[in-house]
Amino acid sequence: MSLSDRAPVPLPRTRWTILIPIVFVTYGLHYLDRTNTALLFPRLDDDIPMSGTATGLAQGAAFIGYMLLQLPAVWAARRWGPRKVVFWCMLVWGLAATGTGLVQNVAQLVTLRFLLGLAEGPLVPLVILLLARYFVSAERARSAAWFLLVVPISAVVSAPLTGLLLEHFSWRTVFLIEGVPPLVWAFVWFFVAADTPGQARWLKASEGATVTERVAAEEAAKAGGGDRMRLSTLLRQRLVWVLAALYFAATGGSVGLVLWLPTIIEDLAPGATPFEVGAMAALPSLLGAVAVVLTARWSDRHDNRRTPMLMGFGVATAALLIGTRLPDTLWAQLTVLAVAGGAVISTGGVLASIPGAVLPRTAAAGALAVGNGFGAIGQFVGALLIGALRDTTDGSRAVSYVVIACMWGVGFVASALIAEPAHAAAAKSKAVDPEGSPA
Repeated sequence: MSLSDRAPVPLPRTRWTILIPIVFVTYGLHYLDRTNTALLFPRLDDDIPMSGTATGLAQGAAFIGYMLLQLPAVWAARRWGPRKVVFWCMLVWGLAATGTGLVQNVAQLVTLRFLLGLAEGPLVPLVILLLARYFVSAERARSAAWFLLVVPISAVVSAPLTGLLLEHFSWRTVFLIEGVPPLVWAFVWFFVAADTPGQARWLKASEGATVTERVAAEEAAKAGGGDRMRLSTLLRQRLVWVLAALYFAATGGSVGLVLWLPTIIEDLAPGATPFEVGAMAALPSLLGAVAVVLTARWSDRHDNRRTPMLMGFGVATAALLIGTRLPDTLWAQLTVLAVAGGAVISTGGVLASIPGAVLPRTAAAGALAVGNGFGAIGQFVGALLIGALRDTTDGSRAVSYVVIACMWGVGFVASALIAEPAHAAAAKSKAVDPEGSPA
């Protein structure tokens, strides 16, 4: 009997109320570092003089480290489980984050940023792999969206918080303070997260069995019918290279914007306090926090991944190009940046759900790891290129906007290449939303 011929079995809500908050906080601590460096790096000039190019290199070093352990971490998770691998990664990145407050020169800064990126890199593919064991296909975009919602929310919360801390402490102290939470939370993750529904202490045995059965039935129906895929086979998948282009464009352009946004705001509002700069820098993320959830709901409901991706990249690219023609006033430019940033953030949950819709679980995590690796390259290019351009163009915002718009334009073209999977079983059960998931 096929999955679509059986009566719907209720799926436990505790997956949403326990597992999602755990991964939400974990990823939030990972993303906190990206937000605080945008505000903290300009202050390093007090002790470690750096040009825009050197700052971009130090920022970009984290992204080079970020891409190196993507695939190895997925293979390690097959042997030891995502829970243990993420635990050790959190300890390493927490130590690297606190250590940044002790650096004395650019070389030390670049080294620690590289180490931090190396430890943070495995998190996204491993969390997506973990979620794929707990959520069925009709829930994937929403589960990924709720976990990735932390990206805009962390910016909304941490940018003003970091700005407030900077009004009372040195940049060194702020790095030390904000590097401690991952060291503490690693142990919460270790004792609450579980590699499979059957091992989760917060699920009843019958609930764990139900989730495992539903997910296993979907996995068996996918191409290949197995959970393993050789690297050579994986790299021949068209989807992998579409994902690579999407992640390169999305994260590269976004990081180029996020890391330099506080500097752009300070140029437009030279009298603003660090707290005010942080609050204004959070506006794109605030808009994105709403957009990412609504977009994921629409995508799951209509079983459509291509349209939300086209809309997100298209609006973001157009907004920045329009911004080059608007007056250099604070609120005109901030509106452009909020719309552009929010539009790209809206694609996050949908993008993370694409590989799991058509590939077996571990192969999907591998495809995501390859895509995320290219995203790290994009982040390095975005951070370094915008820094160098600001040096050579006397801080021209228009040039920076065009470069970021070009990267997002690549994402728009790649979005058009997303093939919508035609799952007969999914089509039959389209009208029935899995019980226990938020509408």
